[in-house]
Amino acid sequence: MSEVLALQPANISPDEGVVVFRTLKKRSQQIYRQVPVPKSLLIELANGPRFPWARTQAWTVVKSVMREANISGPQATPRGLRHSFAVHAVTSGVPLHLIQRWLGHSRMETTAIYSQALGPEERSIAKRMWD
Repeated sequence: MSEVLALQPANISPDEGVVVFRTLKKRSQQIYRQVPVPKSLLIELANGPRFPWARTQAWTVVKSVMREANISGPQATPRGLRHSFAVHAVTSGVPLHLIQRWLGHSRMETTAIYSQALGPEERSIAKRMWD
């Protein structure tokens, strides 16, 4: 959440189709990562990110939106959104090294955890085995 709230207009690159995040976990180092995002989001952010909130208020906004979408539990949090993004990327066939870069993981083993999620392809294969 802090990385999103720290976005500035200079972090939005419509020509490249990416948002550039500064990794905040390693504050002593200036580490940036580019994350491709849909064109519609880039258009929305073209005039600069509009997140005039502190972390607590942003967290409350996310919870509220998730409640309106009838989503509850651990996935209805900013971290849950991050995990959902990673699982969706894995099940969409995005190579793990790209997901690792987008999430800012330093170790591939951390990213590989998401490949263990049971997705539609795995369920389809299992179904063929049992039918």
